[in-house]
Amino acid sequence: MWIETWDQMNARHDRERREALQSLSESGYTQTEAAAILKRSVSFINTYAQRYGIEWQEKRQGGKAHVSKD
Repeated sequence: MWIETWDQMNARHDRERREALQSLSESGYTQTEAAAILKRSVSFINTYAQRYGIEWQEKRQGGKAHVSKD
């Protein structure tokens, strides 16, 4: 029977957190939506993403949709 060491367990948890955040980012969720899903503050998500190089696609907030007049 193999049992993880404490350090191995912590490393796995860190990896799982990064993978979960990366997955939310790649799935098109905003940082605000990810924060709600993970029950963390937006500033926590932002700091964590910056620390681990997770990039979020910027979404345009507010404003009217562009409609061409042809």
